[in-house]
Amino acid sequence: MMTIRHFLLPYLKSIKFWLILLLISLVFTLEKAKKNPFLPATHIKNKNSTFQVVIWTETEKPYYKAGENIVLFIKATANCYLLLFNINSEGNGLLIFPNQHHQENYLTQNTVYRIPPLGYQYCLKATGSGKELIKAIATKREIKWSFGPWKRKEFLNTLKTLERKLKAQTFGDWTEAEVWVQIKR
Repeated sequence: MMTIRHFLLPYLKSIKFWLILLLISLVFTLEKAKKNPFLPATHIKNKNSTFQVVIWTETEKPYYKAGENIVLFIKATANCYLLLFNINSEGNGLLIFPNQHHQENYLTQNTVYRIPPLGYQYCLKATGSGKELIKAIATKREIKWSFGPWKRKEFLNTLKTLERKLKAQTFGDWTEAEVWVQIKR
């Protein structure tokens, strides 16, 4: 009498079986990423960091109206360099700090920074509608970066490049944080 184990054993030993299983898994992962444009950015994590960065908005309200100014605050527990990305609900990304108006991105430990800083001639305006992710990446060694903006496919490549640059850092020498912003028309 043939059992299920005896029936499956030849397939489990077959490389074709594992390739098909891998392909199915990849298709499901890509479909999940299509439905969740934030997925690649939220996967950038470092649980072994030697320091932390915290990011929050100026207000506790649950959403911003399109056209309102968004003010962010950042604090790091070590001296570091900050990259601050905005990812919209369509998966498009933009480096919002540093930027053309404020190119210095060095943070001193335990100091609260306002973005945009008071007195600067730019603001972060809520545009469109939907959920947006603000992702902070802080590193002890500076990473040079272009300002963007990037459409979704370009931004996925940008995130892959960022991950490679983070891997080049000493593992404990970078950290991340994120804050979600809801925008309504």
